[in-house]
Amino acid sequence: MSTNEQVAFLVALDGAVVGWGSGAESLFGYQADELVGQPVSVLAAPEGTSAFPRILSAVARGEGVEATETMVGKDGTRFEVALAVSPARNGGGRITGARAVVRDVTDEAAEEGRGRLAALLEALGDAVYTLDLRGVIRTWNPGAERLYGYRGHEAVGLPGLSLVAESRHDDARMAIDCVLAGEPVQLFEIDARRKDGVLVPVALDLWPVRSRSGEVSGVSVIACDMTEQRLAGAALAESVVRLRESESLAHVGGWVWDMATGAVQWSEELHRIHGLDPVGFAGTLDAHLALVHPYDREPVRSAMEAAVAAPHPFEMEYRIVRPNGEVRWLYARAEVALASSDSVTVAGLWGIGQDITELTAYRKSLEQKVRERTEALQLAIQKGSALVWLLGSGIWFMTGTLFPVTTLPKPLRLLADLIPITHSLKAMRLALLQGAGFFSLGTELVILALFSCVLLPMSLWIFSCTLRRARLEGTLSFY
Repeated sequence: MSTNEQVAFLVALDGAVVGWGSGAESLFGYQADELVGQPVSVLAAPEGTSAFPRILSAVARGEGVEATETMVGKDGTRFEVALAVSPARNGGGRITGARAVVRDVTDEAAEEGRGRLAALLEALGDAVYTLDLRGVIRTWNPGAERLYGYRGHEAVGLPGLSLVAESRHDDARMAIDCVLAGEPVQLFEIDARRKDGVLVPVALDLWPVRSRSGEVSGVSVIACDMTEQRLAGAALAESVVRLRESESLAHVGGWVWDMATGAVQWSEELHRIHGLDPVGFAGTLDAHLALVHPYDREPVRSAMEAAVAAPHPFEMEYRIVRPNGEVRWLYARAEVALASSDSVTVAGLWGIGQDITELTAYRKSLEQKVRERTEALQLAIQKGSALVWLLGSGIWFMTGTLFPVTTLPKPLRLLADLIPITHSLKAMRLALLQGAGFFSLGTELVILALFSCVLLPMSLWIFSCTLRRARLEGTLSFY
């Protein structure tokens, strides 16, 4: 029957078919005695919602309705039909049913659909092609040209398996057989072979193509190039490895506390710092605090809760106890995490934890050394007070501070000449008391210069030795 030919049938207001002509028999395949008295819904597609109840309600109100409906023939063939339904009246003018005029527009709808599909495939960035029942390529879009390198006329007629690496032919054949059996296959990752032989990672979505009768007539394939995703995944994996290595070298691990769920997440290194297998960590705040030293547990909990109550950074040094009983020192620092929904609500904390056990032990040993040296210095000063007084008195006695050096016995005068202060005082007396000039003071000034040439390098050498020893012993920062 021509698609432009119209056929009609009558339907009662209760939905039963009451009139069925030869045109309807030709289009739908039902004889009159098979369908008259049956509900009109037998002509509707089983998976859809029939429009006839709504149409009949409108007809009962005296309205005419035009609509497009998918209908099914006796052999299961589907039709796209244009319906024009008008009230059927008896001799008294009362509406007794509906007269449905049907025109098969399947070919028109298919043509329109093909046009829309072609436009969509042209605009689609992914590769899309179809295979027939033998696995031969039948259609090919521009995205497929870009991905595989074949022009449309080159690809159509090739076996679909030619687009797959030989090592994956069995996997691809199994996927196609599954689709031909009516089951779609989604996100099927495989290596595709381009025209130039280069292998490209792709993700395939395979869907069955069905005929008007519902039979599978081919396979529709959508191929998405996964090269960038693979590169991004490799880069991310490398970054994760480097992060783990950095965490391990620095003994630093990351952690996150989600207030809404109470969940606490640790990085791999933080599990190692706590000496705990990731499987053995419950991932809750209580489990997080359970490994804190009993004396530090409540201060840590209070500090974390205070950080989210009045948002501010959390920073603390505290002890943890490993499952084997070993006590370690941990430095923890965290920032307030805001909810992604409004960027205002506090969602929890995210931060780092660093094992500072060795640093803490070194710091304590350094403090102990400083205390010991300080105590030793104080003791030496206390014990050396008499010696200092004796040396000071001797210098005053022999250098002419109290009386002239010439009054001393000769041995003491020789000893006094070895003290720089003696010559300083002599030069001052000559200049102040006798008015001696620069040249008259030459002898004393030369002697003082010689003392400087000897004692200054010696003082610098002694200072450098002291500085080197302080650096080796770690006491320089204290002094």
